[in-house]
Amino acid sequence: ELQITLSASNGKFKGKPLQRKFLVTVPTIGKPVSATVDGIPVSNTYLYNDSINGTFIPVLYNNKKVNIIIKLR
Repeated sequence: ELQITLSASNGKFKGKPLQRKFLVTVPTIGKPVSATVDGIPVSNTYLYNDSINGTFIPVLYNNKKVNIIIKLR
């Protein structure tokens, strides 16, 4: 199991976006069994990419802590 945490953002600046989109890429881990973002399953469409032998996970980041769990074989 691989766990990735995006920490909460606490800085303030003019023009700071309320939301950001990230694409978390983890190459060379092979095909995962499943993945979740804050406990919500990620679509199989994003779970595996042949060209990197790994996974892409889309994340909508609202400046709050995000937990990603990737279950491997």
